Amino acid sequence: MSTISTAATLVHSSSFTPKCSFEYTITDWKKYSTPCYSPPFGTFYDLFWQLKFVSTAHDYPRQCSVYLWAVANSEEEGLEITWSRRASVKAKLYLKNPITNLEIRGRTLSRMDEFSAKWPGRGFNAFCSKSELPECDLIIGVQFSENEMKSQAMQIPLPINPLPKNLIDAWASQLEKPEMSDIRFDVKGATLYANSDILSQRSEYFQLLIQEQWAECKASCLRSPLSSRPISQNFSCTSQKSENQHHLFQYNVRIPDFEPETFAEMLRYLYTNEVKFGSTGSKTDPLSMFCIADKYLIMELRQRAKIAALKEVNIENVAEGLFNLAWKWPELKEYYMKLILENFTAVRKTAGFIKIMANPSLYENFTELILEILESLSPLPADLEKSNAQ
Repeated sequence: MSTISTAATLVHSSSFTPKCSFEYTITDWKKYSTPCYSPPFGTFYDLFWQLKFVSTAHDYPRQCSVYLWAVANSEEEGLEITWSRRASVKAKLYLKNPITNLEIRGRTLSRMDEFSAKWPGRGFNAFCSKSELPECDLIIGVQFSENEMKSQAMQIPLPINPLPKNLIDAWASQLEKPEMSDIRFDVKGATLYANSDILSQRSEYFQLLIQEQWAECKASCLRSPLSSRPISQNFSCTSQKSENQHHLFQYNVRIPDFEPETFAEMLRYLYTNEVKFGSTGSKTDPLSMFCIADKYLIMELRQRAKIAALKEVNIENVAEGLFNLAWKWPELKEYYMKLILENFTAVRKTAGFIKIMANPSLYENFTELILEILESLSPLPADLEKSNAQ
C-alpha cells in the first residue's frame, strides 16, 4: 500500500539561502495513477502549502510533474486578485533518491507572485524524465527562503471544532430577555439589551466603558489603533439606574451612529461568535459590519467582515464600495482601487460609477479619489482619452 512519510531538513541552493524545507517520501510512486498530494505544511502561522506529484505529465508521458500548491487561508479564500503575501517567498522544488539521499532534479520557481484562488498551483508539468527516478520509493521536497519561528506553542487546537448549534441558539436567545440584561442601548429609537459582563469580556471598547473609564476615554478622545477615529465620539452613557417598566438597568447607552440592524448583529456576534452577513447594500452587509467592528475593537469580527467584503467585490459594485466606505481604511482601499484600475474601462460603464459621477456631492472624498484614479491610469484607456478630447 502506498504511503507518504515526512521529514524536515535544510538543503542548500545556489539561487537563494533556504530557511527551511519539507520532504515527503512517496512509497511505490508508480502505483499513483492520479495526482498525489502531501499533507499541508506551513511556513508562517497562516501560510500553508502542499506538494503535488503527478507520475505521468500531461502531454509528456515520459515525464513526471511536480507542483507547489498554495492552501488558501481565510483571508485569501475567494479573492479575485493574487495572494500578495506569498510573493516575498522563494521556493525550490526537488526530487531525491531515498536510498542515496542525492537530489535527482531541482528547479526554482521563478514566479511566486501569481498564486491565487484561480491558480493555486505553481510548478513544472515536465519536471524530469521518469527514467531518472528510482524504481520504488521517491522523495519529493521543497525549500523556502522564508519561514517564521515563534517563542510560544500554538494554543488553539487544529482543526477548530464548531460550537454546537443549540448552544449558539441558547446564547442568542438571551438578547431577547431584558430581565437577563443590565445594559440598555438606544439605537436611533430602537431599544436593544445586553449583559455588561459578556460585552466587557468580548470587546475592549465595552470593557473600558463598563469599567467607568468611558469618561476618561471621552476626555482624551481615545482612538482606535486601526481606524484612527475617536471611539467615544457621539457616545453618551450613564451609570445611574433607571426604570424601564419593571426592570432596572445599570447602564443606559445611546448609539447615534449605527443602524439598529447593524448594532443588533454585532451584539449577536458577541454572544454567539457567529455573524450572518446581509446582501450588499443592506444594514448588515460585510462593509457595515466591518465599520462597527472596527469602532468597537472586535478584532475577529473585523477580520471576518473584511474577508467577506473583499469576496463580494466585483466590477459592478467596486466603485460604490470604494466611494462610500472602503476609502476610509487603507487595507480595503488598496484592494478596491486595484480592482478599479485593472478594469477601469468596464467599471466606468457600471450603474454605480455613473451614479457617483452624477452626484459627486454625496461622496465625502469624491475629489481626492477620482483624482487618484485618473493619475494612476497611465496611459488612460483609449475610449477615455477620446471622450476627454471631445
